[in-house]
Amino acid sequence: MSVLVTVGALVLIALWAMASYRKLVGLRTAVTKGWRQLDAQLKRRHDLVLDLVNAVQNAAEVESVTLEAVVAARNRAISVSGPTNAGRKEAELSKALADFLGASQSEWPLAADRAVRALQEDLTGAENRIDVARQSYNKVAATYNAATDAIPGNIVAGFAGFRPAELFQATNQSR
Repeated sequence: MSVLVTVGALVLIALWAMASYRKLVGLRTAVTKGWRQLDAQLKRRHDLVLDLVNAVQNAAEVESVTLEAVVAARNRAISVSGPTNAGRKEAELSKALADFLGASQSEWPLAADRAVRALQEDLTGAENRIDVARQSYNKVAATYNAATDAIPGNIVAGFAGFRPAELFQATNQSR
């Protein structure tokens, strides 16, 4: 009888471990998917920033230092990987872009004004989509982190090598 109880307990523990592992794999997959969606929106924003820089540069005499700062910040934002680093670089890009637009806005000719404003609206829409993707990603990452931190998931996570997900936090995005 005690052998049967022991075997039954081992079977239950094995089933629990498999269920926990499956849950963690599903959450990790959701985190990866969420990051890919957020990263795609960030890349769209990078493209729009470049289009906006080109439109303003072609339409007005823009201070080269301000222009170079936006291009440099964009290039740094493109070259990073991972939510934490991307969040910092996106914040830098937002600040450089706000400085650039503030410095150049008074110099736009009327014909270029429509094109630049349309690109600004596209950029605002892209930033709204980034906010939605960021919230979605951070929610699933927090759920995953909670599952890997709390008992009993942390036991399986420790044995299986699950690592915490980074959160994406960018501040001062231009609007």
